[in-house]
Amino acid sequence: MTSDTATDAATTRTSAEPAVEPGATRGRPRSADTTEAILEATHDLLKEHGYDHLRMQDVADRAGSGLATIYRRWATKPELVAAAIEHGPLDVPSPTGDPEADLRAFVAAMIDSVGEDCEYMMSFMQAARENPEIGEVVRTTKLGPLREHLRSLMTAVVGSEPPSVEFLLDGVMGAVLIRTSLLGEQIDGAEYGDEIVRLLQAID
Repeated sequence: MTSDTATDAATTRTSAEPAVEPGATRGRPRSADTTEAILEATHDLLKEHGYDHLRMQDVADRAGSGLATIYRRWATKPELVAAAIEHGPLDVPSPTGDPEADLRAFVAAMIDSVGEDCEYMMSFMQAARENPEIGEVVRTTKLGPLREHLRSLMTAVVGSEPPSVEFLLDGVMGAVLIRTSLLGEQIDGAEYGDEIVRLLQAID
């Protein structure tokens, strides 16, 4: 092959193949990986130590990130915590098609979730009260959707939206938070679910 032919071939390959920057990798961008690691680390540390004892440096260490990287994305601890709460999934049991069974499963899951992390929940609620950005995220991405899901389950059991449904929602969710987080009681999820179903049937 002559030098001119080799040059033409190299030029053809260059124009046909995209250039790859040194150090480039396939898959998600590193910035996305870093963000997710930081948010997951924040969520885990909140559950382990609560909001008051959460330190940005601890988050950086757990996520394997630099402290400056965190502050470039979130200027304050409340901003970071709000983002971590919003990032977390809203865990609800998969529907079975049986309204009463679905209601019981949801109530049991809610009790288990709150009961397992009582100290975290107390810290969580305090942070939501003291920091508007955290409170807004909690209301719009967690409590609001959970409340609406419970409303839909109650409506499915009765066949129409129950009378005084807002009061019922407050009672069911509030009682779980007070009895588990404040009083430290252990609630039997199956029994509590049965009580709610019986109450709805009596209203109907």
